[in-house]
Amino acid sequence: MIRFISHRPLYKIVVFQAGLTLLLVIGIAALHELYEFAGALRLGKGEGGLFTGAGDLDQWGAQKDMLNILIGALTGITVHLILDYR
Repeated sequence: MIRFISHRPLYKIVVFQAGLTLLLVIGIAALHELYEFAGALRLGKGEGGLFTGAGDLDQWGAQKDMLNILIGALTGITVHLILDYR
């Protein structure tokens, strides 16, 4: 893998690392949302809401969580690129 990356221009390496980071962060977040969903299904209506920590049971809660995670990951990657490659 090092040999594969070492012959590439710097911008391609940076794009590869940023894309891999985004995929990893979004993948872990998706697994977490599936875990919450499975726990809510298993516990039922009453305790399922307590398991997920949902106060108002918003139907778009998982999508909002994923959007916030995406924004956070993009912000972190941007700050890293600004500080590391200036």
